[in-house]
Amino acid sequence: MEFTYHYTGQGQQVKYFLKEQGVSKGLLAKIKFQGGKIFVNDHEQNVLFSLAQNDRVKIGRASCRERV
Repeated sequence: MEFTYHYTGQGQQVKYFLKEQGVSKGLLAKIKFQGGKIFVNDHEQNVLFSLAQNDRVKIGRASCRERV
């Protein structure tokens, strides 16, 4: 399972943006510790990465990048 979000703001960290989208801290922890990945514009990133306008954020299993 994977989810994709489009960021239209300016200079916000991934973790705060995902929280605004309804992604819980618990789910982010599962992503981090159970093999999930976070991709911004098809590049693997962590929750501290600063987003730029029009970035595409994808969260899901480690294989989600391969299906882009």
